[in-house]
Amino acid sequence: MSQKRMDAIAAAAFKAQNIATLLIWAGNAAGQTCFEPTVERMGLYGHAIQWAGEELSRLSDEITTGIEGLEGRS
Repeated sequence: MSQKRMDAIAAAAFKAQNIATLLIWAGNAAGQTCFEPTVERMGLYGHAIQWAGEELSRLSDEITTGIEGLEGRS
């Protein structure tokens, strides 16, 4: 596997870890925040969580594809 592909896999894993950290922080903040949960606020929070989930799914696919490429060359 090329160094470029290995770097792409490593970058995807790093981004996935950063999103996981973001979700942990967001969950903690949501649990500790003492604001009235308006429809607008909850909608924005929901969109952020949805984006994070979609991005983690995309990154997971990229990592899996890269690993399969490594296994195919073994």
